[in-house]
Amino acid sequence: MAIYHAIKNPTKLAIHSSSNAIPISAWQAYRSGLLTNVLNPKVALFFLAFFPQFIVATQVDNAAAYLLLGVVYAIISAVWLVALAMLAGAVLSKLLTSQKAKRYMDIGSGAVFVLMGAKVAVSD
Repeated sequence: MAIYHAIKNPTKLAIHSSSNAIPISAWQAYRSGLLTNVLNPKVALFFLAFFPQFIVATQVDNAAAYLLLGVVYAIISAVWLVALAMLAGAVLSKLLTSQKAKRYMDIGSGAVFVLMGAKVAVSD
């Protein structure tokens, strides 16, 4: 249906410019992201598996070395994620205001669903 409406009736595109989503504050978004990262087991596994490799063998028992490496990691991650969020926000605002982009996204998502359905249909 997404492909059909994108080609035949572009006024019924799946992605609408007016969203029913409730806007959240920057603080709520920050708390949500922080909670997600704190509860993410991959982060703990990363620290346990890779951090000791970057600490000198004589400093393995020193908590300050781990703390310094953790702070550096947090700063680098924060800079990267803020830059990524700003870039994604700028690109997304352009895409959601363009009827042509919405049409291509509907055609693309519809094609993906058709291909996934075809794969399921021919699989054993």
